Amino acid sequence: NIDSPIGGLGLNLNLKRVSDNNYWRDFQSNSYKLNERLLNSEGTVSWSRDDHSLMLRAQKWQTLQDPTSTIVPPYDRMPQLQYRYTPQNLPYGLEASIEADATRFRADENLLRQPNADRGYVQAELSRPFIAPQGFITPKLMLNARGYNFDTGSQFSTISSKSLTIPTFSLDSGLVFERNTNLFGRSLIQTQEPRAFYTSTPYYNQSMVPVYDTAPYDFSFATIFNSNSFSGYDRIADNNMLTVGATTRFLDAETGTEAERFGIAYRTVEDWAAERREPPFYARLMLQQCLGLLPSPDALAPAESD
Repeated sequence: NIDSPIGGLGLNLNLKRVSDNNYWRDFQSNSYKLNERLLNSEGTVSWSRDDHSLMLRAQKWQTLQDPTSTIVPPYDRMPQLQYRYTPQNLPYGLEASIEADATRFRADENLLRQPNADRGYVQAELSRPFIAPQGFITPKLMLNARGYNFDTGSQFSTISSKSLTIPTFSLDSGLVFERNTNLFGRSLIQTQEPRAFYTSTPYYNQSMVPVYDTAPYDFSFATIFNSNSFSGYDRIADNNMLTVGATTRFLDAETGTEAERFGIAYRTVEDWAAERREPPFYARLMLQQCLGLLPSPDALAPAESD
């Protein structure tokens, strides 16, 4: 990355290519991880200035196929152009962002059994955090609009184009209580942090849209507090749910280092969607070893489901 009169410029290259499909077999004993059968090559050019950033990426996968164990390859992005605007110092304590993306997805249709496509999306977010030492409350509005142009020459194309616009509302809130305590002769501060998260997204039938870069999030204490349970932008989960939870942390009284963390969460869902694979009750206990032997997890980030 370099600074320039027109803003910050960045260039990143990551190239992985091999000569043939048997390469991973020939070098299995090598200490380097040459038995990878999905090799990612990509180049990225980026620019940023003030509240604006722009990224141009080309990504291509080399798949080392084995006739006895075929791999379904990811989609190449040839190319992807992404723009992001995050204005600072908005009035009335508002926070906002706009992200626009145009990507051409290409892969072997016979393996994926769905058409290649060009996808564009715009996602806008507007929130107003109210933050105090004793807690927070954050209402947020989000709008996702995306459109697809499918390869009409594909045998798997049933429609030539499709567009969707899906709104989401969420309300995140929490309180923080602290008390001094002593554990194993060590002076600590214990926190009690109850949290409630509500999200609402109306149902839209998205089954006619293929999946290009989207997958369910791995379930964790962080993702239970999310408005969408999918990474990527081909699926927006329809939700009408409330998640409540609590976390307690033990902090070193002198340094503030986190020694232990416990958390539990419970989710209630209305209009349970057939494609949901999780039950409505989730609980996860998180324990970090005493004396700061393990780094503190970045667990409690907002996140949620279809």
